[in-house]
Amino acid sequence: MSAEGMGAAGGPAGGSGGAALASRGAPAARGGRRAWPWLVVTVAILLAALVGGRPSPQGPALGPDSTGAQGAKALRLLLEGSGAQVEVSSGAPSGPTVALVLADVLGPAERLQLADWVRSGGTLVLADPRSPLAGVATARGPVGEPLLADGTLSPRCPLDALGSVSAISPGGGALLKPPSGTTACFPMGDGAFMLVRDLGAGTVVVLGGPGLWTNARLGHADNSVLAAALMAPRPGGRVTWMVAPRAGGGRLSLLGLISPRVKEGFWQLVVAFVLFGLWRARRLGRPVVENQPVELAGSELVVAVANLLQQGRRVGTAAGILRADLARVLADRLGVGSGTDVESLADLVSERAGVDRDQVLATLAGPGPLDEAGLLALAQAAEAIKREVAHAC
Repeated sequence: MSAEGMGAAGGPAGGSGGAALASRGAPAARGGRRAWPWLVVTVAILLAALVGGRPSPQGPALGPDSTGAQGAKALRLLLEGSGAQVEVSSGAPSGPTVALVLADVLGPAERLQLADWVRSGGTLVLADPRSPLAGVATARGPVGEPLLADGTLSPRCPLDALGSVSAISPGGGALLKPPSGTTACFPMGDGAFMLVRDLGAGTVVVLGGPGLWTNARLGHADNSVLAAALMAPRPGGRVTWMVAPRAGGGRLSLLGLISPRVKEGFWQLVVAFVLFGLWRARRLGRPVVENQPVELAGSELVVAVANLLQQGRRVGTAAGILRADLARVLADRLGVGSGTDVESLADLVSERAGVDRDQVLATLAGPGPLDEAGLLALAQAAEAIKREVAHAC
């Protein structure tokens, strides 16, 4: 048996390599087809986020220019119609004015400046009881549930500014627990919807919620009268409407926006990386010479094995190698285990590829070849079966 004969016998291995490349191409194509539905879903999610994430054309809730039901443009027009000059700002007000905060989205610095301004004699109308500037707690029921304002409420407090207000409709705002030193207005049970307290030389008016001054409820009861009485009692006044700073309009740099703990964690990672690099780079002791393995090309290995089999007249061993390789390739292509018996493999090949079952069974487990010519015929038969299965599967 010559090296060329074993090359022919090794040909199935080369052929199986080509079939393996083809088999890799087919699953790759099928994988690409399976990826299409996920790609479509991803694009649909992005489109939904773009469409659904757009701000409402009517403006954000409680915005001074928002025309939606939850907007507050009607309140701004009311104050301007009462003779007040309304200024929308994210910074602390200055001079004689009334500061209005419907929703506290201010930063710590802005809150501190606003509190200092109130202490110097300003008036703050705060419709967000959860704000740190409110300094009040929500009234609770017997089982600890928050109490909500319902129906219409009368002032029932000694403030002269509310003399023209008969009743308001809060629309579900929270009832506040009056602390000592505050004036409670619009009481209901153990709570009140409005609290007035002094802060330094200024005054803070806290409401249980901004709902009564939205576009949808400003016209209910005397909600508009209350707004005018608190913020525009006489023509010529000024109202500073406090809103959130615009994106990118802050004074902090990009690094300033990063939390100090995040910075500390980053520097810890840097130190750990440097220590790891030093540990991996330093080797203790003398260098050790390592013998590199001898590189042997695959084709030379096939030729060497063939020469050994030829010298030993090992035709049966070569036939066993060819049959084992054929069984492995068939099991891989048919998707069955490597330990599947030859009869089951023959049945599957006959069923899926249309190859004669007896021919497959004879190639896998028939009588062994007696000479090189029989070995070459066995290699050719195995290669033909591989091609048929690769084409069918």
